[in-house]
Amino acid sequence: MMTRRNFTLTACAFGLSGTGTLCADSAAPDERPVVRFGVMTDSHFGDLDSTRPPHEVRAFRESARKLREFVDTMNSSKVDFIVELGDFVEHHPSKEKSLASLERIEREFSRFNGPRYHVLGNHDLSAIPREEFVRHTANAGEAKGRAHYSFEKNTVTFIVLDHGYFADGVPMGPGRTDWTKGHLSVEQWRWLDGVLAAAKGKVIVFSHWRLDPMGHGGLTALDADRMREVFKKSGKVVASFAGHHHYGDYMNIDGIGYYCLKAMCTGSGTENNSYAEVSVYPSGKVQVTGFRRAESKIWTP
Repeated sequence: MMTRRNFTLTACAFGLSGTGTLCADSAAPDERPVVRFGVMTDSHFGDLDSTRPPHEVRAFRESARKLREFVDTMNSSKVDFIVELGDFVEHHPSKEKSLASLERIEREFSRFNGPRYHVLGNHDLSAIPREEFVRHTANAGEAKGRAHYSFEKNTVTFIVLDHGYFADGVPMGPGRTDWTKGHLSVEQWRWLDGVLAAAKGKVIVFSHWRLDPMGHGGLTALDADRMREVFKKSGKVVASFAGHHHYGDYMNIDGIGYYCLKAMCTGSGTENNSYAEVSVYPSGKVQVTGFRRAESKIWTP
């Protein structure tokens, strides 16, 4: 399942390099994660031939096998939960075929032995109406049947955003999506303020669109500037995880790590898989252990 490089990264993440000493930038011996989770994005699964945008192969069918590797790895690691960051499926000529692909890839995702969560992406919404997507996927607990929600795990609050709206509040859906126009609904802004105010500890945000300012050409949500100010003012947000930009990226703004994960569907073969395990520490430090093509990062607020 993992390359030697990835095994070493995982060992370093927990100070188990086999040398008797901690790896550089790893946690102090007396600091243990308060929560660990697995994350992947942009599987774009579908019974469709691979496409070739400029400089990219999107191997749609292979994502089922790649996702199986992700789930197997996270089951072995016994993380607390897993989350996918959107564009779970690729849109087909018919809604029926899109739903069949969603049901197939959801079966793979459901092999995880624990809670699992979904984020809506623009391709999900172009393939299937929002209400049908949430009905055919299974978020854990009170998040079931919801497109935006929050949950808490071991003092950390996790916020899942739905940027599938235009700036005028019109929801995206089949026949009316635009990958460059991601925006929250008005209702979500009110809800977000309340969740941040109520959070007792650190906060981590999941979205499909990037929330940093460097997602050129529509890869960053239209309301991202406002959102970063809200995050900064709260003093609670330590990380934002996003997909959408298939080549991945990372930047740190005001002590908040904005990590964009590379797409699972990009590139043929298991060596071109991409997913990560994330550890969150009591201090607010966040450690990302990347597998296959995913980058490893570590930052402290």
